[in-house]
Amino acid sequence: MIAPALLALAFAAADPAPPPVRARADLASIIRPSDYETVAMVRGEEGEVRLAVSVAADGRVTGCRVAASSGSPRLDEATCAIVMRRARYAPARNALGEAVPDEVSERVRWALPRAPTGARARSYLQSYFTAGDYPPEARRRGEEGTVGFEADISPEGRVVACRIMQSSGSRQLDLRTCQILLVRARFRPATDAEGHAVPDTITSRIRWLWPSD
Repeated sequence: MIAPALLALAFAAADPAPPPVRARADLASIIRPSDYETVAMVRGEEGEVRLAVSVAADGRVTGCRVAASSGSPRLDEATCAIVMRRARYAPARNALGEAVPDEVSERVRWALPRAPTGARARSYLQSYFTAGDYPPEARRRGEEGTVGFEADISPEGRVVACRIMQSSGSRQLDLRTCQILLVRARFRPATDAEGHAVPDTITSRIRWLWPSD
């Protein structure tokens, strides 16, 4: 009964101690605002990613894994990809001053830019709808109504996601509304305090009236 405990203690004692001088890098200097993953941005995803980074004796990154997620798989994946591609470390050194491999913990915080009041995404949506857009099936049935929707707008002013928040009562009209917005609509994007384009989410309505022959 004693042997397993002794084996466990022996294994723990064999774990290497970290080198007295740890590998170092300034990750903030290699991550740019333009690195923010587009889908994560328009969906409002942000948070802190904790990484375990393996560094070779020459300072190259040889491995990266997420130790604690930001809550966004997109941001987690993008962070490790950037660190693997760009980071260069001052290598760790042992007690003799020799460069040695190391594994270090890092944190990267992703925070969305905030648009001030009055800098929301804007567009005249009705201009993108024509009488010819009326779904034939809805027209045959005499269906009409108002579609309430929510749309995610990218920093380039495009609609990247559309959700029906209030149905017109016609599935055809609801679907057609989001189809047109995703393909045609263009917005003047929201901007931050420095005038840089940022993502936004807007809510609006489109009124479908049964066209007369």
